[in-house]
Amino acid sequence: MKVALFSDCYIPIINGVVTLVSQLREGLTLQGHEVLIFTVRYRGYKQNEPGTLRFPSLPFSVGNQNFGFGLVSTGYVQKVLRDWGVDLIHSHTEFALDAVAIKAAKKLGVPYIHTYHTMWESYLHYLPKWVISPGLVRMLYRNHSKSADAIIAPSLKAKDYLLALVPAAPVVVVPNGINVQKFRSVGMTQEVMLATRAKYGIAEDEKVLLFVGRIGPEKRVIELQQALLPVLRANPKVKVAMIGDGGDIGTLQQIASREGLADRFLLPGFIEWKDIYGIYSLASIFVTASLSEVHPMTVIEALVCGLPVVSRRDASYLDQVYPGENGELVDSENELTDAVNALLADPDRLSSYAARSLEVAKKFTAEGHVGRTLDLYQEVLKTYH
Repeated sequence: MKVALFSDCYIPIINGVVTLVSQLREGLTLQGHEVLIFTVRYRGYKQNEPGTLRFPSLPFSVGNQNFGFGLVSTGYVQKVLRDWGVDLIHSHTEFALDAVAIKAAKKLGVPYIHTYHTMWESYLHYLPKWVISPGLVRMLYRNHSKSADAIIAPSLKAKDYLLALVPAAPVVVVPNGINVQKFRSVGMTQEVMLATRAKYGIAEDEKVLLFVGRIGPEKRVIELQQALLPVLRANPKVKVAMIGDGGDIGTLQQIASREGLADRFLLPGFIEWKDIYGIYSLASIFVTASLSEVHPMTVIEALVCGLPVVSRRDASYLDQVYPGENGELVDSENELTDAVNALLADPDRLSSYAARSLEVAKKFTAEGHVGRTLDLYQEVLKTYH
């Protein structure tokens, strides 16, 4: 099978979309399929990755997510795909390259599949209101859904959102997954663990509450910090690590300083994916108050590292967090405070939740994600022809 993947962001950008596109390419190739990636160039980045066509672009960002508005010749893309003999087109973003992908699929008479990775209505605060509104986002998705032979929703939350807009949309749930072997490529020996603790100023007898993600309003990081302040006051041997970039870092630092807890809120900024396994490995609980997720990769990473998860109740977590088994889903920040305090006070339950998280993580491997996606490709091709 010859599959063309389209994305308005790709390596060297690091985010969940790029991770999934890279994993999908690798997994399909290992199974003997051919893959071409159509994406954008980034100034200063040069690579010789075979099978990747990059186009000039105008850079833009939504929050800390960086994209490129591709300056693409539709005719050229269609010629490349026709000469190559493409069987199926799969798009992962909703911008310029996606429009090219839709046109190419129609022109060449091949299926078009789209994965819905992002709840864009949760990101509109980054844009002027006159540029786009929630109603316009929903209208665009209604129109977009009419072009797809199948839409991949990574979670039931995403599926329900899309079906509320277009009840007849061909939506299929394919959960996200990560390459566990790559993620664990850095062995966490005692020496490495001690070095990681020393680097971030975490004593051997201190526990860590961990959040990983964009440090912005859509992740509700300030609300999360407010929920964790009482936890730190009640537990002198606990620190909070909030890993990622974003515009709310300064506000978090100011609040921590004002509360006299600056040395117990760790805000190191962005950490490379290859290095972040160490932070997960020394943490005790993964915490999040975000309600804007589709199917968060960071929670999957936490599960792979055997972390209990305490999160706000949201449909995006329903197949990741099982209350009373590997974590808790709570309905308010006050409940989040209580749930974290209760877990910290009960080492046996903390250990039991950790073991269950490792079991849950087995559902979310890169191999499983690629296999389910490939099954969908074959089903769509069969129906399409």
